[in-house]
Amino acid sequence: MTRAGPLTPPPPRRGPGGGTPGASLARRILLPGPPPVGEGVIQSRARARVVVLVLLAWLVSHSAWAQDATRTPAALFAEASRKFDEGAATIAADRARGVALLDESVALFERVLRDAGLENGRVYYNIANARMLQGDTGRAVLNYRRAQRLMPADQAIAGALEGARRRVQGRVEPQGNERAGQLLLAWHYAFSPGVRFAGLALCSALFWGLALARLARAVPRGAWWGAGVAALVGGVLLGSLIASERAFQRSAEAVIVAPSVVGRKGPDESGYQPAFTDALHAGLEVTIVEARPGWRLVRLADGREAWLPEDALEAVATLARAG
Repeated sequence: MTRAGPLTPPPPRRGPGGGTPGASLARRILLPGPPPVGEGVIQSRARARVVVLVLLAWLVSHSAWAQDATRTPAALFAEASRKFDEGAATIAADRARGVALLDESVALFERVLRDAGLENGRVYYNIANARMLQGDTGRAVLNYRRAQRLMPADQAIAGALEGARRRVQGRVEPQGNERAGQLLLAWHYAFSPGVRFAGLALCSALFWGLALARLARAVPRGAWWGAGVAALVGGVLLGSLIASERAFQRSAEAVIVAPSVVGRKGPDESGYQPAFTDALHAGLEVTIVEARPGWRLVRLADGREAWLPEDALEAVATLARAG
């Protein structure tokens, strides 16, 4: 029986890099490399970055909006007044910057009106002053008219409106009959609806007080005359208030805000001839007679009529109520 010789271990196998499998495994355990990245992983990371950026942008914008939304009308008014003062002081030396500051002031004043949902004569007066400084006669007259409608007895507004009217090119004066009617109803335009309503309440209280006192024989018979006068004045004031409300609902009064516009004989720019020889200019006050899509038939102060594009004029009355 032959004895087996000594066992010789087989030569080690070489790995792909020339080393032994054990050494390669050790290197993989001790020095792990980055795992292979597939295309799906790269796309997922890219989408995640986009989502994060979108969320950050939304948070920044929402925070700014929330901070702006909490500003009170009083704070907005104060900022608008500050920009107005700065623009008025700047416009002579640097017209472009002054006009820009006044535009910002007007935007803030208009936001005060929009956020409050009411009308305020002082705010309209400030807007008109800003437009006057910018040389925008049309919108100056428009906002002076809005201010005067709310504060008819204010002499500063009346003076400023008259000054703006003098700058209107081609101003149209009312006819004799219409001027006489305006003078006859001067009291109607001189007192605000609030003052007229207070007068109506006073006349009503006076009438019923005198009537009841006379029925109780607490006052002489002549008290009926006083009650009759109170009833008459109260009826006139009531009619004035009804007329003002109807005029507000119709929103018939308007002001041309376009620098110049051609009045036509019909509601089409190419199909109708001009109604007048000269164009109508910004600041001219008109009355809307009829409305069609994109066009308005207006009557001038002297009774002449013409069709104007809708965007060439703005109504004096707005959707908000006086407050």
